[in-house]
Amino acid sequence: MGCFGALAQTSLKRFFAYTSINQSGFIIMGVLTNSLIGLESSVLYIIVYMLSMILFFYAVNDIASDDIAEVNNLEGRKRLSLALALFSMAGIPPLFGFGSKYFVWLSLFDSVSSGLLADQHGSAIKCLLIVSILMSLISAFYYLRLIKITSFRDSLLTKISNDSSGVVVSLCIASALLL
Repeated sequence: MGCFGALAQTSLKRFFAYTSINQSGFIIMGVLTNSLIGLESSVLYIIVYMLSMILFFYAVNDIASDDIAEVNNLEGRKRLSLALALFSMAGIPPLFGFGSKYFVWLSLFDSVSSGLLADQHGSAIKCLLIVSILMSLISAFYYLRLIKITSFRDSLLTKISNDSSGVVVSLCIASALLL
């Protein structure tokens, strides 16, 4: 739910709330495996997410308005901090956010393939794994959209995003980066 809620947000606070819901799903998935590897991957995810949020809040603490377009006014280190935090939360390699998502997915896959979970739950976990990968692709779109706002002020991409085709172009760029 958090993934779809963050797509249309113009409020920075609501954007953060929806992304937190989405990120907490990954933590729960690691715990769901009922294994030491899953618990360790969840703890790693929490640590990486906390560090990403510290960078995120460092970057946006001076923004006066709650409007998400205000991130366009960031300069220097704050712009770089925001980009690193958002790339990490999106799970873009080689940042730690990619590694933490990978380990959560690996613990899910390992718990199903090793027979740790019963057969009736195995198919549900496989479905959860596929859905979480798809949701991760969608969440990368809104993280990259925020990076686009900060990085391309009056460029061609900003003008394209005003069209309805801008959403399609942005989704293609996000998918290509993730693949």
